[in-house]
Amino acid sequence: MSGSTRHAIFGSMSTLDSASKVDKPTAAGGSRDVERFVRTPFPAGVLPISPMAGPRFPNLFIAGVPKAATTTWYQALDHHPDVFMSPRKEMRYLDRDLTFDNRVETEDAYLAHFADAEGQARIGEASPWYFYSDEAPRSIRDNAEDPRVLVFLRDPVERLYSLHGQMVNSGAETIGSFREALAAQPDRERGRRLPDLLEPREGLRYWDIAHYGPHVRRYLDTFDDEELMFVRFDDFTTDPEGVFREVCTFLGVDPNVRPAIPASNTHRVLRSHRVRDFLADPPEPVREIAHRVPGDWPTQARDILWQLNLKPAERDPMPEDLCRTLTEHCRPDIEDVEDLLGWDLSDWRRRDPLEEA
Repeated sequence: MSGSTRHAIFGSMSTLDSASKVDKPTAAGGSRDVERFVRTPFPAGVLPISPMAGPRFPNLFIAGVPKAATTTWYQALDHHPDVFMSPRKEMRYLDRDLTFDNRVETEDAYLAHFADAEGQARIGEASPWYFYSDEAPRSIRDNAEDPRVLVFLRDPVERLYSLHGQMVNSGAETIGSFREALAAQPDRERGRRLPDLLEPREGLRYWDIAHYGPHVRRYLDTFDDEELMFVRFDDFTTDPEGVFREVCTFLGVDPNVRPAIPASNTHRVLRSHRVRDFLADPPEPVREIAHRVPGDWPTQARDILWQLNLKPAERDPMPEDLCRTLTEHCRPDIEDVEDLLGWDLSDWRRRDPLEEA
């Protein structure tokens, strides 16, 4: 690959934290071993997937980032006649170094999601946490024929605020105050104040996942120019049809198709915490029934019920002092991304209070 920036040394989620175990206090005052935030990374080649040829293995990947319109893009591309998107979003099969419990586990189950493809030029899936994975880009590189990888980047401060709200709704975050959740990271790195539902654990590391540079480098180092496209969230919100045409050209599909672009996710709150807790951790009899149901129906049913348990609501703007602190924290990384991608991200360095988007 050409360009000196493609060969810079990069870090990873695994370098941000060791995979050591710590004791988490229990309600009874005892302790139980928990993995801190990141499981021991799988060595290269351990991912249980065999080299595949032909159209069954996907060749289009929406690989990031969470809360940057990846659901909107997944749905929009699914309406393109030259594109087949997997029925399930976020299968998370290729990021085994991240801590998801609800993922597609086997190669056969993964490939089954693409069995209904009928000769489309692009067969795709969307798992936005792939951006933070060491394993995912290597697995794509090793298994996909003529891959196309899309990564959508959003103002990191704005995105963290949105991600926190989503994780509160899912039960993966139990601290409702964004300020307090940020302050809790040192405790959580010691195994304290962790939610029962840790999916993904990496999502609780707000100060760390605000940084894009190391992960941008990883993808630049892994893929050729014609295989990888970074898109600014702001450009898409300003000119959705124009950006859609550019993406279609990159994918090698008809750019003249009029996009069916759904409304972007807005901030939502829970209707019922009890329903949320039931869906996040169903009783054992319900789990046993779900395991007996073939295919992905239990997951799809849970996702539908999850959406029905949410309602739109306004969220207060982020406090100005917190916005300034986070912006200063992200500034060196923003400048790094500017150098890597040749973008002008001066608007990401603003210090205005941010509302939920």
